[in-house]
Amino acid sequence: MVQTNSPQQDNGKGAILRCLSLGTELLGVLGVSSYLGYKLDETFDTFPWLMLSSFFVGFLGMLYMILKDAWPMQPKDPSRVRRWT
Repeated sequence: MVQTNSPQQDNGKGAILRCLSLGTELLGVLGVSSYLGYKLDETFDTFPWLMLSSFFVGFLGMLYMILKDAWPMQPKDPSRVRRWT
């Protein structure tokens, strides 16, 4: 018999793992896009413009992905939001 975790048993592990994977993905995309921009700068002798532009394109793409994933997590009822006071 396969036992599935209910939302009460999850303890937020799924959300934490998703945030960790998004952070790792962000670092990977920014690193790869910056490296490709750096190599293109070496090829076309345009340092640092292609590296900076590829960094910001990668950053904006990842910002879009993070917002797209985080938007459905917002609570529908604002009165149910836990406060730290």
